Amino acid sequence: MTTRRQVVLLFLGGFCVLACGLVGNGLYYSVSEFRTGTAGTITGIRFGFLCLLVVLGCIFYRLYWRQFGAHPTLWFGAFLAAITAGAGADSWQTWLESFAGRQPVRFPWGPTLYTLFFLAALVWAGRILRRIPSLVSVRNAPPERRSHLVLFLSEIDLNTYATGVPDWLTGSERNLCDDLVKLAEEKRNAKRARKWPRLWPWEQPLRAIHHHLQCKTLKSITVIASNESILQAPRFAALLRAYPALMEVDCKIFLKKAKQQFQFAELRNAAPASEGCCFEDFTELSQALHSLLLLLSRQNLDESNIMIDFTGGKKVTSVVAAAMTFNRSVKAQYVQTEDPWEVLSYSVTTPQRPI
Repeated sequence: MTTRRQVVLLFLGGFCVLACGLVGNGLYYSVSEFRTGTAGTITGIRFGFLCLLVVLGCIFYRLYWRQFGAHPTLWFGAFLAAITAGAGADSWQTWLESFAGRQPVRFPWGPTLYTLFFLAALVWAGRILRRIPSLVSVRNAPPERRSHLVLFLSEIDLNTYATGVPDWLTGSERNLCDDLVKLAEEKRNAKRARKWPRLWPWEQPLRAIHHHLQCKTLKSITVIASNESILQAPRFAALLRAYPALMEVDCKIFLKKAKQQFQFAELRNAAPASEGCCFEDFTELSQALHSLLLLLSRQNLDESNIMIDFTGGKKVTSVVAAAMTFNRSVKAQYVQTEDPWEVLSYSVTTPQRPI
């Protein structure tokens, strides 16, 4: 069955062919009339028709540019090449017909100029087309240490971790590096004993924080919580406060206050489930991250200082995080959940075609 988009494409294609033929024909005869001094009402009508086509083209482009995705200059270059081709064809036809008439045959200056204009427009449109990215490149490497980290907070099982943390993880002043080493050793010991290691979802956020905390690079953290994990945000805040190395790091949570409206709040403060984000809703997560980056930019935080960690959350979270880094300075990272627990950064770009 023909889809709505296919109908629109067929209509636009037919419209462009007809429009370019009419405009090219009108361009040739209008120039001829101005040159011979016979311009009249019909010439004005032709130029009025040209203006109408430009306006309609702008409207169609505005309505459907997201689907068709071409840059306006490419559309203009193709349109210019098409109408000069039409005008050139009429010009060459008139010159060839002059051989059958009584007037002397002259050198085809007009047809030659139209042809040169057509070739120039064609080359210009081709160069623009070659600049359009043709591939998506995803590169991974150890992430640069940045001053602001965005985390997605996963929900933990309180039946397994009643206080939110493993039993041995107690005390008001702890060493983050030592705790991460002990977590890794417990997993290795469980595997040696052929036991399934207990997974603690907040281990990966700690590893993400530790990576950027080295060299005292990390200055602030923003947590995005789900409708479930937002109820556990105060526990996560208490966990972070137990590490003296994080005392100078500003920790906030990003709350959903209304549709497409978000704001910062203290991570340690309790918030209702309704102020969390659905980690399986692509639109809502996209709106949250877009609003977050916008608010951070208003706080004079450059994108090159922001890292989004998508280890927590759902698969949709990973897609949204990667999409937000598309051809931008902000980057995304992932913490491995198995040995060697490396932190990897992902850069999504569209390389240009060679010219």
